[in-house]
Amino acid sequence: MPPLSLRTKILASFGLVLLPVLALLISVFSAWYDNQRNGILNGYVQAAEAVASLVDATFDQGLAVAWALSTNPIIGTANPAELDAYLDSLQPLYPLYDDAAVFDANGNNVGSMVLPTGAARPNVKDRAYFYQTMTTNDAVVSEVIISRASGHRIVTMAVPLRNADKQPVGVVITVLNLDAFARSLGTLNSQPEQAVFVSDRVGTLAVDTAAPIAAGELRDVSSNLPIQAALQGTIFRAGVTSGIDGTPRFVAALPSPKYGWPVGVSIQPDVAQAPLAETLRNVLIGFVLVALFSVALALLLARLLTGPLRRLQQAAVIVGSGDFTHRAHIRTGDELEQVGNSFDYMAGELESMARLHDEFLAGAAHELKTPVTTIKGYAQLLRHWTPGGHEPREGQAIEIIEHQCDRLTRRIHEMLEAARLRAGGLEMRKESFDLDELADQLIRRVQPMTDRHRLLMIRDGKSVVEADRERIEEVLANLLYNAIDYSPGGGDIVVRVRSDGSMAIVSVTDQGVGIASERQPHVFEPFYEPSAAGHKGYRGVIGLGLHLSRRIVQQNGGRIWLESEEGKGSTFHFSLPRASDARQVN
Repeated sequence: MPPLSLRTKILASFGLVLLPVLALLISVFSAWYDNQRNGILNGYVQAAEAVASLVDATFDQGLAVAWALSTNPIIGTANPAELDAYLDSLQPLYPLYDDAAVFDANGNNVGSMVLPTGAARPNVKDRAYFYQTMTTNDAVVSEVIISRASGHRIVTMAVPLRNADKQPVGVVITVLNLDAFARSLGTLNSQPEQAVFVSDRVGTLAVDTAAPIAAGELRDVSSNLPIQAALQGTIFRAGVTSGIDGTPRFVAALPSPKYGWPVGVSIQPDVAQAPLAETLRNVLIGFVLVALFSVALALLLARLLTGPLRRLQQAAVIVGSGDFTHRAHIRTGDELEQVGNSFDYMAGELESMARLHDEFLAGAAHELKTPVTTIKGYAQLLRHWTPGGHEPREGQAIEIIEHQCDRLTRRIHEMLEAARLRAGGLEMRKESFDLDELADQLIRRVQPMTDRHRLLMIRDGKSVVEADRERIEEVLANLLYNAIDYSPGGGDIVVRVRSDGSMAIVSVTDQGVGIASERQPHVFEPFYEPSAAGHKGYRGVIGLGLHLSRRIVQQNGGRIWLESEEGKGSTFHFSLPRASDARQVN
């Protein structure tokens, strides 16, 4: 578990105080709410029962009309002209029905209420309700189907047309227009937001007063939970469930008593719970006011405590990065102020120590510079003044003196540069120059200084950069000297210059002792020895070269990094921004 912040702990404490009060409120309200909700759902079940009775009554009426027509002598004439006229005269009496029609044993239309003059008479032999009526010799209520004449969604109520032997010789139907039926059901709602839905016995949606169904659409809702329950002959009621349109709703559904069609009533939860909302609102307002006051008090206390701590943390990061002039300035009048004062005192002491350190570096560098220069000068004179040359041991001693003087000169230069950095940074005189050319010149100059190493150059194309040429030469020279110093066994040192997008990258690879992985993050810190004492490659000489190199590269818009494996050598990389095309050096 991650550690908790002080702010979180304070807020959690206030929350724990409020928990018992909240638990009591929830317990009381939960029992009251369940009782009220059950009463509401029982009311919706009663409404669904009323709608289901109406659905059965509508189907019964359609079948009654069809039975009455089947026994009418006019129907028995099978004369289309007479039948059309007679059926058309009945249309005003039954506005819910789209059509009343008569079909012979082959499914051919021989009379229709709404057949346009000159229109072809339809054949319904392929309709399921026609086949069922003819084979069962009994009344049939179809599923929801699409009318071939009007394109509307309809339900067909069919009865057999029987001969004297009571055998079916045709079918008489009445057609229920589901859109008109939906409008009639919508007028029964006791609440404007209440919706009624009806589906057939296979789960095809017949009516949904909440959302009109597009003409010609057969929507399967058999996967809907309320529909499934009604199809299985059970009563469904739920406080919040998915309605026909997929939105959360209060729903009550059941099968119609006679025909088993799922019928339901639904309403949006916020409307259904409106009688409960006022009581809940008053309870919640009281609790929220108490909670808000508690949270505000907790936040105020947390701010008073964490604000100074955050400033102290930021000050610690700034001082830790080397800016010893920064102060926390905590003014709270309590123990936090005492901690802040102690921190500021520590920062002041560090600032004094850093100033003495810089003064020592600058003074030591200046004091050492003259004698080292003098020693090297006399060593060079000894090399040239001795008549007849030197004995091998003498020449070797003079060479060692010159080499060590060069090392001391580099250390003195690093100390002076470090003092300048602390005093206000290094001034960069940026210009465009060829990085490949600079690397090649430096390799030619450094190669004579070692006979155990071979310095190689790899070019991947011309790389012109925008940087301080003199400072970048110092960086590359420092990397080359380090590669030589930390490769006591000799070998190849490879300098590679390449381009990567908008940056030029220089890599210096040696075959030396390498750097342990745990020491790699610190190699660019001042006075850090890459090899630990007692390890191969430990030189006992600490310097500022890599630290200065990083600062120089950063001030020129690049970065420096390394890849190393102990015992297998190291590769130091640094990148610099390439010069624009307009400033490329040819």
